[in-house]
Amino acid sequence: DKNYINWEYVQNYTNAPILVNPDFKGPWELDGYFSGYDKEKKKYDTKTWTYQTDPATGEPIRVQLIPIAEDPAFPGRGVPIGPTDSNGNYIPNPDEAIAGTVFAKLKEHVKRYTYEGPNSVVAKVCGMDPDKFKEIAETYVGITHKRNKTGNLMYAMGLTQFTFGTEKIRAFAILQALLGNTGLPGGGINALRGESNVQGSTDFGLLSHILTGYMSVPNSTDHPTLDKYLEKTTPKVGIWTWQPRFFKSYLMAYYGPYAKKNGLDKAYDLHPKVKKGKNYTHIGLFEDMYAGVIKGLIAWGQNPVVGGACSNLEAEAMDKLDWFVAVDLWETESMNFWRRPGVEPKDNKTEVWVLPAASSVEKSGSVTNSGRLAQYRWKAVEPPGEAKSDAWIIHQIMKALKDLYQAEGGKNKEAITELFWEYEEEEHGDPNMDQVQLEISGFTWPEGEFSWEAAFKKPVFGFGNLKDDGSTACGAWIFCGQWASDADVENAAKILGIEGQLPKGDDGKVKIPRDKQATEWNGIPFNKAQWHFQKTPVYWLGKDGVTTYTENPPSDAKMIDLGTTPNWAWAWPMNRRIIYNRASVDWSGKPFAPDKALFTFKDDETLGMKNDVPDFYTQPSSDPAFPAELKGKATMRTRSGANPFFLNREQGALVARLFSNSLVEGPFPEHYEPRESPVKNMLSSVQNNPAAVLEWPSAKNEPDRWGFAEVGDERYPYVCTTYRVTEHWQAGQMTRNNSWLGEAMPENFVEISKELADELGIKSGDLVEVESKRGKVQGVAVVTVRLKPLEIGDNGSTRKIHIVGLTWHYGFIGLFTGGPERDGMSKKNYAANQLTPHVGDANTTIPESKAFLVNLRKVK
Repeated sequence: DKNYINWEYVQNYTNAPILVNPDFKGPWELDGYFSGYDKEKKKYDTKTWTYQTDPATGEPIRVQLIPIAEDPAFPGRGVPIGPTDSNGNYIPNPDEAIAGTVFAKLKEHVKRYTYEGPNSVVAKVCGMDPDKFKEIAETYVGITHKRNKTGNLMYAMGLTQFTFGTEKIRAFAILQALLGNTGLPGGGINALRGESNVQGSTDFGLLSHILTGYMSVPNSTDHPTLDKYLEKTTPKVGIWTWQPRFFKSYLMAYYGPYAKKNGLDKAYDLHPKVKKGKNYTHIGLFEDMYAGVIKGLIAWGQNPVVGGACSNLEAEAMDKLDWFVAVDLWETESMNFWRRPGVEPKDNKTEVWVLPAASSVEKSGSVTNSGRLAQYRWKAVEPPGEAKSDAWIIHQIMKALKDLYQAEGGKNKEAITELFWEYEEEEHGDPNMDQVQLEISGFTWPEGEFSWEAAFKKPVFGFGNLKDDGSTACGAWIFCGQWASDADVENAAKILGIEGQLPKGDDGKVKIPRDKQATEWNGIPFNKAQWHFQKTPVYWLGKDGVTTYTENPPSDAKMIDLGTTPNWAWAWPMNRRIIYNRASVDWSGKPFAPDKALFTFKDDETLGMKNDVPDFYTQPSSDPAFPAELKGKATMRTRSGANPFFLNREQGALVARLFSNSLVEGPFPEHYEPRESPVKNMLSSVQNNPAAVLEWPSAKNEPDRWGFAEVGDERYPYVCTTYRVTEHWQAGQMTRNNSWLGEAMPENFVEISKELADELGIKSGDLVEVESKRGKVQGVAVVTVRLKPLEIGDNGSTRKIHIVGLTWHYGFIGLFTGGPERDGMSKKNYAANQLTPHVGDANTTIPESKAFLVNLRKVK
């Protein structure tokens, strides 16, 4: 209503102007559902979550949300031609002119989410002061929608740990797109993670639905052959059209010698495939353990008896295992699940192995942060005692498995015996990390018999140079090019005019010593994560996959000011610091914010200034690789402007998506209540996320033990939430075994408001008990002004809802444990997650730990 929208950005760089399938209907029409919901299957058919297309071209139809001088080659895109309002914002076309567009549907969708007045959704659903909300919203939106301003949204588990957590982040993404805050310095969305290497874990496929580089995990139903996998997972537009290059190079990294002999099709046959429709997430795995389906578990740096949702259930699931292996730094509760308080060790049948691990300073390897920055860290000291690095453990396990399968056989034996695992061993039995790093980065497969010496001579510099014919191997395409050969370094040095300063071998050729002493030469920093000088020129996607930029090198000071800092670590892909950065420049080629410009256009075919690696097509129209159908119609500027989000995969929409069919519960974010809530959903009759698994087998079969409190259950009148404290980290084993940190925060506490304390006669220091449908936990009461009761809408009126806060770091093992030891109280109550429900987000299954129902009483 206030027209706080970056219309030029929205018109050209989002799908807001695209016409939606006329059969699509939203929650404002279907009482909380989107079109296509099957109530029996409890899932959506997404065929209406699509666009209207031009019969002649098959492309989505774009209209003008604002008046523009339309580019003939790209309908619905062009330079705005006014008019503007008093704030200088373009005035949108009338509603009837944009009816049926994504923007019009979004406007209808959010109309119900009112924020002004005491009866607003903000007030009644969130319990927030609408005036305070208005102040915050108008400050952020009112400033950052402006052409020369950007804003950044940051989030942590307070948004994600819900059955509709992904929808909250989706709302952030939509907001940033409307404001034009993505692809620019200081913009975007940033996750504040609890681990330094969470990004690295997802990059390398540790999530159950992806392989390395975010390629889809094949399933045995849809992807029985390599051709079927590539046919069904390769889009027709954008960078992902190169998926055959990425995936076949990945297969070569897995089964190179076997593929050379038998072909890539046969190598794919050996690759693991999941069962279609089966849930392999943390909650799904523990449900299978509880049902007796899974017989063994390796918990690698994980402590589910403290950190897992509904941890009493997860501990009982572990009771049913035949064997369990724990890899960790300290003794943990999960290593001792068989002797946790309240159980008899003699009754447990599980065989347990404990493998002591090396800490981050006791091993070499890289970490990748949320900004996609990968940095190599050298081992500082040897690990103590029998502790080993993660690389050593997995290397030795794999060697033993290969020997066992070779000697004894087994199902799909060749998947193990033919796995390419030829790393040379270093002094203490670790695999050669240089060889691991090269395999990740990519190399051309040597002719004849494989040797690492030959592989090191032919690294692949840039994912555009990967091949789909089995001639290249690359373990993770997004990291392709972080290893540069000596020749690459020599070429870069020539461009910089410092080739005479490079060290040479006895043969007179450049020889870069790749060891921990190699940190710099003549003040030029060197980082093993990139394996070449950090002041090499900027690289970007070109006609051969990589083009070297030699003109007008950007200054370090400018890039530090912008936050791109290319000389610090290495960012995937191709050392690109800000993805979607074509959106930092408008359709005509002018930076939206000149004072923090990433690029300028010298002309329609040539870039001028570059303060980052371009994340867009940079071939001029004269280039043979320029699409034939666009020659004579488009230029490098207009083609790149029409595809500013070319890492996306959606036909005709390589743009920011306000409307998307990629999430399971709907193309727009819709509010639902948590699985356990004291009130009904005010926005519709659909109480919970209809696409989430709201009742797993454990709760269905044993509702009295693992079930849920429903709306109106007076036994559990309060909302509980879990969180962290500064002094402790994750499940606590690294901090509760540190005397200084333990003394600063020695035991679990229960935080409540002054109002609730007065109602229940509780004062700070009292021992209290928190009870949910699934368990009880005791702790010391801490009465604060930080938590306040919320006035929430309920059946047309308002109701006071109290919040109870619990930290989740504590357990029953270590120097500092959970429950307070006083009055002979049992340590049976030790961890906040003994209370949380076994239910999670519809897309990710991240547990809903931020809102569930409890009761609270003072312990006498």
